[in-house]
Amino acid sequence: MFGKARHLCYSDVLKRNTAAPRAQLEKGQKWELKDSSIQIGIVGKRLVHYKHFKGQIKRAPLSIASIPVLETYLTENKAVLSKISTLVVKTAPVKVTAAKASRTPAKV
Repeated sequence: MFGKARHLCYSDVLKRNTAAPRAQLEKGQKWELKDSSIQIGIVGKRLVHYKHFKGQIKRAPLSIASIPVLETYLTENKAVLSKISTLVVKTAPVKVTAAKASRTPAKV
């Protein structure tokens, strides 16, 4: 009996403490900060790969952080989602044909 009552109280606490859902981090997003920008690379289950461009840097090192840490950093620095770029280049499908008979050496 005590276990059920405790469980019900715990579920009520969980319901009260749930925060509003945050913006999802997705591959290709570009977040603009005051003097820099962050480009999201790979988003996993718990970690996110990103590049932090500061100033006029052409290339930025690849960094890894947990998703909640990066979301907190973005909210504290009032980051604005500027665009979603496509990191994957889509190409047209290539048809593979059978080898031609003319490529085999001729018998003399």
